[in-house]
Amino acid sequence: ILWVVDESSSLQAKREELIRNVNHIFSLALTRGLDFRMGVTNVCRPSAGTSCVMGKLCSHISTDPSHDGGVDRFLLPSEQQTFAACVRNPPGREDSEEHGLQNAAEAIKTHLPRAANDPSKIRPEAKIAVIIVSDEAPKEFKGGALDDKNGNLRDCALAPAKQTQLAVGLQPYLDLFQGITDPQAATTVHVLGGACGNRCGAEIAHGYREIAQQRGGQLADICQQDLGASLEAIVD
Repeated sequence: ILWVVDESSSLQAKREELIRNVNHIFSLALTRGLDFRMGVTNVCRPSAGTSCVMGKLCSHISTDPSHDGGVDRFLLPSEQQTFAACVRNPPGREDSEEHGLQNAAEAIKTHLPRAANDPSKIRPEAKIAVIIVSDEAPKEFKGGALDDKNGNLRDCALAPAKQTQLAVGLQPYLDLFQGITDPQAATTVHVLGGACGNRCGAEIAHGYREIAQQRGGQLADICQQDLGASLEAIVD
């Protein structure tokens, strides 16, 4: 289970609720007897000069916002405290640009090929589930299909031309998540993001929601008062 977590200031109000609920989900996975590993990465921008490596997993408890996350590996079911700390403070500094899809893709590709008994790799028999957590649309498409100037980041429906442009941009990610690019990379994608009509001013999860819909995942409103039921549905 790969968590791609937005740590921007706009999500600070939801941070402790998110921690409380992901802890519940971790405990729920334990009580259900799931044989799982957790990975937590950031949504940082793909450029040099930051402490963040795209798709790197966190394995270290730290309150330093620039900490690199420690060793790049998956967390065991015995490491719930580390998992919660990594969700609170994902590896590296985000720099206020949310590249959720690129980090999700890199988190999968970097930890392939699959291998047994290697904590830095996805296990041979494992199913992959990605959970993207953000109150903003993916930076990958801002200024293009998602146009800040025209304000469509908070429109439930994009203009047909913009939707087509977005679909073209999403195709490489879909090819990866569908297992076309690499059969070992096939994954389900879930999103805690901005739903239509949300009440916290979140950007609509354009791009993320299309991926979730096509990869059999769920889209849950990041603005809802209690995230617990949505996260339980994702585990189910």
